Amino acid sequence: MNSYHQVGGSLNATNPSYVTRKADQELCEALRRGDFCYVFNCRQMGKSSLRVRVRKRLEQQGFACVAWDMTNIGSQKISALQWYKSIASELWRGFNLIGKIKFKSWWESQQGLSPVQQLSLFISELLLPTIEADQIVILIDEIDSVISLDFSTDDFFALIRYFYNQRAENPEFKRLSFALFGVATPSDLIRNHQRTPFNVGTAIELTGFNLEEATPLIAGLDGFEQPQVVLQEILSWTGGQPFLTQKLCSLAVQHCPAASQCFLSGTESSWVKNLVTTTIIDNWEAQDEPEHLKTIRDRLLSNKQQSSLLLSLARQILRQGTIPVDDSTEQRYLLLSNLVIKRGNQLHYRNRIYQKIFNLDWIKQQQSQLRPFGKEVELWLASEGQDQSRLLRGKALQEAQAWANKHNISQVEYQFLSASQKLEIQKALEATRLKEVEARLIVEERNGKQQKILITALSVALALATGLGILAQRQSYRAAQSEQKTIATVIDSLATSSEAFFVSEQRLEALTQALKAKVELDKLAWAEPNLTAKVKRYLRRASYGIQEVNRLSGHTGPVWEIDFSPDRQLILSASEDQTAKLWKLDGTLLTTFEGHQAGVWAVDFSQDQTKVVTASWDGTLKVWDIKGKLLKTLQGHQDRVWEVTYSPKNSMIASASWDRTIKLWTPDGELITTLTGHQDRVWGLDFRYDEKILASASWDNTIKLWDVEKSIQLQKPVLIATLKGHEEEVNNVDFSGNGRDLVSAAHDGTLILWDVSNPQQPKRKKTLVGHQDRVTSVAYNKQTGEIVSVSDDKTIKIWSPEGTLITTFKGHRDRVVGLGVSTDGEMIASGGFDKTIRLWQPRNNLLRTLEGHNKGIWQVTFSPDAQLIASGSRDAKIKLWTAEGQFVRTLEGHDSRVHDVVFHPGGQLLASSSDDNTVKIWNLQGQVLKTLRGHTAPVFSVAFSPDGNYLATA
Repeated sequence: MNSYHQVGGSLNATNPSYVTRKADQELCEALRRGDFCYVFNCRQMGKSSLRVRVRKRLEQQGFACVAWDMTNIGSQKISALQWYKSIASELWRGFNLIGKIKFKSWWESQQGLSPVQQLSLFISELLLPTIEADQIVILIDEIDSVISLDFSTDDFFALIRYFYNQRAENPEFKRLSFALFGVATPSDLIRNHQRTPFNVGTAIELTGFNLEEATPLIAGLDGFEQPQVVLQEILSWTGGQPFLTQKLCSLAVQHCPAASQCFLSGTESSWVKNLVTTTIIDNWEAQDEPEHLKTIRDRLLSNKQQSSLLLSLARQILRQGTIPVDDSTEQRYLLLSNLVIKRGNQLHYRNRIYQKIFNLDWIKQQQSQLRPFGKEVELWLASEGQDQSRLLRGKALQEAQAWANKHNISQVEYQFLSASQKLEIQKALEATRLKEVEARLIVEERNGKQQKILITALSVALALATGLGILAQRQSYRAAQSEQKTIATVIDSLATSSEAFFVSEQRLEALTQALKAKVELDKLAWAEPNLTAKVKRYLRRASYGIQEVNRLSGHTGPVWEIDFSPDRQLILSASEDQTAKLWKLDGTLLTTFEGHQAGVWAVDFSQDQTKVVTASWDGTLKVWDIKGKLLKTLQGHQDRVWEVTYSPKNSMIASASWDRTIKLWTPDGELITTLTGHQDRVWGLDFRYDEKILASASWDNTIKLWDVEKSIQLQKPVLIATLKGHEEEVNNVDFSGNGRDLVSAAHDGTLILWDVSNPQQPKRKKTLVGHQDRVTSVAYNKQTGEIVSVSDDKTIKIWSPEGTLITTFKGHRDRVVGLGVSTDGEMIASGGFDKTIRLWQPRNNLLRTLEGHNKGIWQVTFSPDAQLIASGSRDAKIKLWTAEGQFVRTLEGHDSRVHDVVFHPGGQLLASSSDDNTVKIWNLQGQVLKTLRGHTAPVFSVAFSPDGNYLATA
């Protein structure tokens, strides 16, 4: 390849083909300010070349810099002590301290300390005092290589964070900065979720080349008649991906059609297309030198647990062109593979070359090889889910479910396995019914034969007829026994399935399976006592344990916040999919609020329930009417807006931002004043009930109490107190109903109860420990005083007002970040990264069992005013009960079992349908007012029209 364009490896500081990007300037400026920085991106994006170039620029400006590749230290069979000593040695050599510090003797003198303490003292007590430069920068490349070490490196990254935090107490540490480069995310670096994640510093985004930036590459294409046009066509294929762009430029020069000058005469587009096809795409695995495309392939396929999900995401992007960013783990892995790129709030394939190579056919082939049921999924999808012959049965289904339990499967795979399981149960039930029919036919046939024998032999011996009758009874009994055993097997399978769902915290599914088992059990004339007890036990447990009462699905990104309307009839949700949604409690979607240019992170109802306010990472707030009409956009924050809330009396709106400020606005959206004082992003806000105090939570590990009235009067922030107690970032705060207590939630996995009855002297009452990961949100149940918290550990917890853990709700499949508690305290809503909103009843204990029917109950219904309950039964009776469960009366008149019972909209009449082919109208005193005849078969359903003037039957 030609010498001008360099393909692979780091470009030295003077290489003429180096392309300067926005990241060059941003990284230099951030390090000049003393920021801690990290450049995390996929491979072959120019990270190492950037490190080399930035180091050169900083050294020219008088900075003391050292840089090394972490892979040089080694990762195989190295101890923690050797690893930390190697880092100290790199610093010692890199800063040329060989004649100034006796490294070996000093290190050995510190052997009583842990390796990380030795490194900490080396930097703070030797390196900082010895180096005379005003600014010291440590640049570490290939930082992701630490993940493969045999010991935890969490302490190393915690040490870097410690140096950053020490700046507040020791100005000497302001001289020290770090820049980390690698294929990782900040959350990958500190793996122990019980510790604070690595979240200090400034992220530097490293993008591909645009045409203006890539101008230096034109000099290497001087053999072409129109080199800029050729470069533009190359970029149209590579999307500016640095490695591919350099490689194609080099290949273009090699394949120039003439020895000295390339005259393409307007055919640059087709010429470059042919070049890409023949030298890169065709037989790509053989031509991939140096390796680039294989690296992407391996990144997609190396993690067997994640591969199926990554491929499904890639497939979705190919089909749709783009998908919304949701910051999920699988999307972060996909970004690090280099296959996709984030533009705005959407994921796209990075370039046309990747689209051609990692296309739908390639993905299908890989998925078929990965999953044992790949071919079946593809054929099922091809039929749009209609071809049931492609679904799995029996042992094949069991093996597929076992495989799925060990892998992160896609939504399509989950739907396929669910459909297979549903078909399996359906087929089992059909087989049971078929055997039931066959058994009856066998009995009837045998009975018929016996009758012929009896008639023939009647004149010979009456005693023989009696004996044959007994034999027929035995045969009938045996057939019935076989039938019972088959149905019992299905019932047992359903009960076991219910238990499995219950154990895995999928309580709604557990209840559904238990109810199916009970329905089948009721069909049996007789059942084994153990089976009956098992079904009743699992049904009782699923019913008593059911806390989740509904799920709201519709968002395409994580759900960040949820709010109940003041009358508790509506739910408002905010999502990273750039929308807010308004729902009924039954899951009916009423309104979608669209208009933000980035994820919506907070929502709130006005107290009169006529308006909604939303906050977004696009830096704005928007006020809407309840039907979704945009009334005003509030602008003023300089960074992402994380929280927004109406004051209790509806007199103002408060918002919190990553720009470290809190702003107060009028209900109409006019800025009142700005509160400043936090040293990091502000994440949580809550007004005290009287609006006189506002509490704020920040990632500076503190909570602040502000005097709202004085801040507005003086037009400057008036701070009452700063609450310190959390060891890590504080995410949220909430006042108790009486305003005497405050609860805070933090990254350290704890909640803290504060006594703020005297705001000037707040006191820490208790630390609540129980979550296994960061606590993302917290709220008081204003009716009971209980505390509700949600966490990245996928749970919702309820605590007593004193801080004792009462119960834990489980069911979410990913991090839980959104939380809402209804004003009456009877319902909790949670939302998170699984993109669902789940509704829970904190008090779901069974209040009362209503007994009185002596056969199965077909229907139960409430009266329109919810004061009466009516039940219809197979015993041909209807019973009325009060809402508290007290028996009122029995309605008798049907000759056979009652199928349906409904109240008239006016509440004073009842209609019922029955197997006796009639419909009856009753008053609440139990009198039959009218009997409707005309059906020639059992009537299964009856319904009044909304105005009560008509009645429909079926």
